[in-house]
Amino acid sequence: MIENKQAVIHKKMPKKSSTGYSLKDFENRFRALFDNTYDAIFLMKGDTFIDCNPRTEVMFGCSREELIGKRPFDFSPPIQPDGRKSKEKAFEKISKAIRGIPQSFEWTHCRKNGVKFDTEVSLNRIEIEGELLLQAIIRDITQRKTTEAELRNRVDFEKFIASISTNFINLAADEIDQGIQNALEDIGIFVDVDRSFIFLLDSKTDEYTVLYEWCNYGIASLCSRSFAVNIASIPWWHNKLTRFETIRIADVSILPSPADKEREMLLSIGTRSILCAPLRVGKSLIGFFGFDSVTEKKDWSMESLSLLRLIGEIISNALERKRRDEKLRRLADQRKRLLEVSSSLLTTLNLDEVLQQTLEVLKGIISFDECSIHLVDRKKKVLQPYIVVDEQGIQIESTKSVVPLGKGIVSSVLESGIAEMVNDAHNDPRSYYPKGKRINCEHIICAPMRTKHKLHGTFLVVRQNEKPFTVEEFELVQLFVGYATIGLENAELYEELNERLSYNARLFNRIKSSEERYRKLFEDSKDGVFTSTYDGNIIDINPAGIEMLGYNSKEELEKVNIGQDLYVNPKRREEYAEILKEKGYLKDFEAQLRRKDGQTIDCLITSSAYVDDKSGKLHFCGFIRDVTKQKKFEAQMRQTQKIESLGQLACGIAHDFNNVLGIIQGGLSALRSKIEDKDSSLLRYVDMCESAGERGADVARRLLTFSQSDKANRIPLKINDIVNDLTKVLRHTIQKNISIETNIPHDIPPVFGEYGQLYQMLLNLCVNARDAIVESQNGIISGTIGITVEVVDNKKVPDKRLAAMDKQYVRIRVSDSGVGLSEHIKDKIYDPFFTTKIEGTGLGLSIVYGIVKLHQGVIDVVSEEGKGTVFSVYIPTMDVDLTELIEEEAEEIVKGNNETILIIEDEKILCTLLGEILTENGYQVMKAVDGEEAWKIYCESRQNLDAVVLDMGLPKLSGQALFEKIIEKNPEEKIILASGYLEKDLKEDLFKLGAKAYIQKPYKASEILRNVQKALNEVNG
Repeated sequence: MIENKQAVIHKKMPKKSSTGYSLKDFENRFRALFDNTYDAIFLMKGDTFIDCNPRTEVMFGCSREELIGKRPFDFSPPIQPDGRKSKEKAFEKISKAIRGIPQSFEWTHCRKNGVKFDTEVSLNRIEIEGELLLQAIIRDITQRKTTEAELRNRVDFEKFIASISTNFINLAADEIDQGIQNALEDIGIFVDVDRSFIFLLDSKTDEYTVLYEWCNYGIASLCSRSFAVNIASIPWWHNKLTRFETIRIADVSILPSPADKEREMLLSIGTRSILCAPLRVGKSLIGFFGFDSVTEKKDWSMESLSLLRLIGEIISNALERKRRDEKLRRLADQRKRLLEVSSSLLTTLNLDEVLQQTLEVLKGIISFDECSIHLVDRKKKVLQPYIVVDEQGIQIESTKSVVPLGKGIVSSVLESGIAEMVNDAHNDPRSYYPKGKRINCEHIICAPMRTKHKLHGTFLVVRQNEKPFTVEEFELVQLFVGYATIGLENAELYEELNERLSYNARLFNRIKSSEERYRKLFEDSKDGVFTSTYDGNIIDINPAGIEMLGYNSKEELEKVNIGQDLYVNPKRREEYAEILKEKGYLKDFEAQLRRKDGQTIDCLITSSAYVDDKSGKLHFCGFIRDVTKQKKFEAQMRQTQKIESLGQLACGIAHDFNNVLGIIQGGLSALRSKIEDKDSSLLRYVDMCESAGERGADVARRLLTFSQSDKANRIPLKINDIVNDLTKVLRHTIQKNISIETNIPHDIPPVFGEYGQLYQMLLNLCVNARDAIVESQNGIISGTIGITVEVVDNKKVPDKRLAAMDKQYVRIRVSDSGVGLSEHIKDKIYDPFFTTKIEGTGLGLSIVYGIVKLHQGVIDVVSEEGKGTVFSVYIPTMDVDLTELIEEEAEEIVKGNNETILIIEDEKILCTLLGEILTENGYQVMKAVDGEEAWKIYCESRQNLDAVVLDMGLPKLSGQALFEKIIEKNPEEKIILASGYLEKDLKEDLFKLGAKAYIQKPYKASEILRNVQKALNEVNG
């Protein structure tokens, strides 16, 4: 048919065209296009095929003869994806095309064997020899559709992870439980599983207990029956979790014999397939998170595995944040309980009631095995145990009996008048044991019970187990004993007066004694104690309150109005007064007070209202506690959590980015080796691309800074070198009117760090300094940037907890004469994406903060609006002489000697590039793109293999699992690990098991060849 049509065209066309081509030229070109095009081409008369090109036969899987005479819907499913019938829709498209309306649309076809494939159809009317025909051009877009679907799935996956991460960042501590429950439901629906759950490990009972769970409709709940498993009953499972391995089981029924107990347990709860990951905080296992399938078996995808690991890290961080917040809240509640009970201790006059209340309250605050009060007997020269109770608060006989004065820790505390916490007291030389029997483990807190009038005795708390007392418990006991002592004295005085005086005399003396005790409590309290009028005038205030508010005397404070002069927000004082007037008592009222010098402090106020006997007016009395430092500490905790959460997201992005860079840089290495002419201009473009690739790798390293994942390149180095290198660059790039002044002594000791990160940190600080100067002069750029380096001891480090870890620090100060920072901005400057610049990203100081923390350092800022800013960075020093450090000479790349290397890499482009690099350098190559294929090739050819290059992120069988199988079969196999990022602990474990070298993605040809030689020579990496 096509030959006939060409003949007609031949008759109608001139012998020579306007372009100079002959008719035969056109025929040949038309035939070449028709026969060789990648698309299928049909000629149709009406709705019937009358001719087709060879590509059509390949696409539809049948011969030309089988196609001619058929209609489009004969090679289509009955229904198209949009729900319309194929026959009906085909007639519509053909009808429009015959009327001269070109048609372009997507269509699902069927091959002869019934396999469906997606196409893109272009339908046009053509005229040949006066006859109207239709030309259909059909393009197979099945692969494109698949790729689009995969991209959509990947975007949905990343959006889901980002959503979960963002939700947890914004949750308060008391919302985390519900947040986890919501996340489990979202994950279960997203992954399409039957159950998602979290088991937490109780270190006391050695049991995993399910505490959070989501179940699909009709699936039995584990939480409803408080399902728990002892670690002794699942040894194989627990062993994997303690090594922080992911547990991936497609078919529970065929678990190997070492997991018999686990198989029995999983089948008992209906599980057919399960995927779990350990939950960890630092290096501590706290439980596991996972999901399972009950209704069907599932071969878990790598996407599900990645989701499991990422969400597991997010949940671990959330649980740790909840634990810390609960600890802070518990300490605050304990102190509140002490303050609440103090009022009753001060008013209870019965000695037995005082002692019972004292021990009852203490029992609720800390755990102990024995608690006792020893009263001093001067006549007998002994400390007599007055009352002893056990951990249940039940009174028992004393096991230590009488303690002679001058013997034992208790007597020592009585003589010194200073409370002591002695852990491992059985090893203290002062310990006194009347019967000569030492206790194997004993920790004690002992405090003197002393008032102004009398030394009553000692208060002793004993713990006889492996858990020593903490500093917080020691402080709570001391605070508690102060109140208890006053209550004890009240009770003793009451008993004495009750025996000697009449009712009126006893009442008079009790009031007098109470006034004196109140005055002592008033004067000695470290909280502010005050009395004020309803209108806001101070009647009385103790020294601690005067000092807290920054005034010189009580008289000076009596002249101020509380609401107008002391409250930052006067309306808060009005709210406070109205609540007290209505309820009579108010606890922990939060308010911001203004000191005399203008400084703002955060306070908690506990007050009572009473009517003054003389004036008949409403007065207030109570306590003021300064919690400014506590608020700042909580803000620091939130800041750290923000950086850590952003780090998790940044780490995942950087790892994927490294894989892309690996393809680019590997291809460039291969391209360079193919250019024989070393003077070729093409090498300049290769250099440009490699330079861009290095910049991309640097971006990835900066992202990894947030998650503290990039620690491999930290070495001893001199800060002086970094500052000098940076200064040279700054002098050429910063405006000439901005001067750079440095003060860098030559004898600065080295620090342990990563050159690029520290350089980036200082560069960001200097760029901020430059911008501050530019902003401060209304367009006139002039000012000074100062860089000072000096050595300081740990006493000058702002963070005292960190300072105790190292004796000496290098302090780097970057100062500017710019606009300075306002007080409300200082607390936000390290927040990710916070910026005051018009074009800023808000990541500069976040990166600085991450780098400083990565180097176990501290950053501090001092600034005032209009007077410039000084950033001080403290990095711990090293006791190393850098002159003794010798740079390693570059190793000469030795070519191979026809050795056979098995390359296992799932990225096909990378696999090809690796093969070319090794082949061109004298090696023979075998390739595999997934774990199962690699294992099959290894088993068949291991006798001929000299080394294996193993990518850790493989489909079907993971890199780690494949490594273990190879090592089990041949412990001496030379395996080179390859990864964009490999956790430090896992990397160390793999090298212990027999790995010979490690290649960091993105690949470089020189690194590949060097590490292959290292493995072949059996030099452990």
